Amino acid sequence: MRIIKYTILLMLLTLFTHTSSYQVNAYGVGWCHSFGGSNNPKVKYIYPAGEFAWKALEPSEGKYDFSAIDNMIEKARSAKKKLHIQLYGSNPDAKYNKFVPIPQWAIDKGMRVHYVEDNEGNKYPASPIQWDPIYLDLHEKLIKAFAAKYEKPEYYDVIEAVVMQSGGNWGEMTLPAKNGAETGEKADALDPNNFFVKEMARVFLGSENKSGEIAKQDSAGNWVFDNYYIKSVQNIIDIYARSLSHYPFALQLGFSLTGQRRVATEAIEYGLSKYGSHMWIRYAWWGSFGAGDSNPNAQDYWGRYQDRTVTVAEVGHPAWWCAAEGGYTKGGCYECCQWDTKAEAIVHNQNFINTAINSGIIATCMQGNIIEDTNKYPVDFTDLQKRIDENVNKKASLLNITPLPTSQTTPTLIPIPTINPDVNNDGKITLMDYYYVVYAKAGGVVNSLINPDVNTDGKIDQKDLDAIISVLIK
Repeated sequence: MRIIKYTILLMLLTLFTHTSSYQVNAYGVGWCHSFGGSNNPKVKYIYPAGEFAWKALEPSEGKYDFSAIDNMIEKARSAKKKLHIQLYGSNPDAKYNKFVPIPQWAIDKGMRVHYVEDNEGNKYPASPIQWDPIYLDLHEKLIKAFAAKYEKPEYYDVIEAVVMQSGGNWGEMTLPAKNGAETGEKADALDPNNFFVKEMARVFLGSENKSGEIAKQDSAGNWVFDNYYIKSVQNIIDIYARSLSHYPFALQLGFSLTGQRRVATEAIEYGLSKYGSHMWIRYAWWGSFGAGDSNPNAQDYWGRYQDRTVTVAEVGHPAWWCAAEGGYTKGGCYECCQWDTKAEAIVHNQNFINTAINSGIIATCMQGNIIEDTNKYPVDFTDLQKRIDENVNKKASLLNITPLPTSQTTPTLIPIPTINPDVNNDGKITLMDYYYVVYAKAGGVVNSLINPDVNTDGKIDQKDLDAIISVLIK
C-alpha cells in the first residue's frame, strides 16, 4: 500500500511539474528578421519579423488573423526548429522598402506615430509612439489575443519566446536622434520643439505646450526626457508580463533619445526585480563598422545579468574583408568593407564572439547572409555552437520557465449608474480624457487632479474605457 501511495504521489508530482513549467531549448544560432534557414543545420531557431506585421495580424480592430503564425509554426515544426515570435509594429526602413506594419485603422483611431520621409518627399508611418495610451491599449489586446490562442501545450514544442516591441525603432528602445546627448545644448532631448519631446509632454503632462518642462536636465544631471522614457518602457514590460503566462518575453535594449546607459539599466532592473528570468535580455550588438574589438555596453549588460536571466546577442553587421566582394570602398558604413584581408576580418569578428561568449550569452541571432555567405562573413559556427552549449550547461536553471499568474479575459461592460467622463476636470469631454484612462489602466502614474476611475467603482479597467467611449461617441 505504501508503494502505491508513493507511486501516486510521484505521478502527481510529475504531472504538476509538467503543467507548471517547461524547458526552453532554443539556444545557439538563430536566423534573424525573416523566416529562413529551415534547411540549414547551423540554425537552431528562427526569428521572423515582417511576416508577423501588426496590420496583417489585426486587419481591423479586434479582428485577429493569426494564419501567418499558424503557417510558420507548421513549417518550423516540420524542420525541427524553434520560433521566437515578435508581433512586428515598427519599421523605420519604410522609407526605403515601402513596408508599413502599422494598420491604418489604428492611425485613424487617433494613435500617434512617427513618420519617415523618402527622397521624393513621401511620408510613411514608421513607429507607434510607445507611450501613446491608444497604442498601449491596442498592443496589450493584441498580445493577449496571441496568448489566448498560443499559450497551450500543443505549441510549446515550437514557440520558445516572445521578442518584445520594447519601444522605438524596430522595438529596440532607441529613438531616431539627429543630435544625441554628446552634442550638449543642441541635443534633441533639450529641444522643446522636438517631436518626441512634445509627444512626451502631451501624454505625461497633458499638453504639448508643456514640452519645456521635459526638455531639460534635473538637479542630478539626468535628462528629464529619460525619466519619462524609462517609465514608458516599464509600462511595456508590465503589459507583456500580465499578458503572457508561459512564454518568456525578451526586452530589446536601447538608449532612448539620449543614448544614456541608465535607460537600459533601469528598465532591466525593473523587469528582473518583478519577473525574474521570465524577462530575457536581447542586445543588438555583435559586429562593428569600426576597428574596435569590444563594446563596453555589451560586456556590461550581458555579463552583469548572465546569472539572473537568459541573455541573447543579436548580431549587427560583422566586419568583412574587401576582397570578399568587389566594388566597395573601405570605411565605416553599410556599403563599405573594413579589412583588407580575410585573416584580419576573422580576427576582428572572433574578438566579438569572444566578448559575447565570455559575457555569458546562450543564444545569438544573425541575418541570413551572415550565416550562409561564409566567404564574406567568415565565422566558425561549429566552434560557436560548442561554446554556447558550454554556457547553457552552466545555466540550466534559467531555462526552466515557471508560468506567471495572468488574466487573459477582458471584463464586459455592465450598466453603470453614475459616471464622471471629465477625467482631467477641465470642463470638457474630449479624447484626452480617454487617453488618461488608457494610460492609467496600463499602469501609468497620473496627476492627483485626474480621476481615471470613470465609473467610480474603485478600479481602473475596461469598464471605465467603455463608459467614456459611450459618452464620446454621442
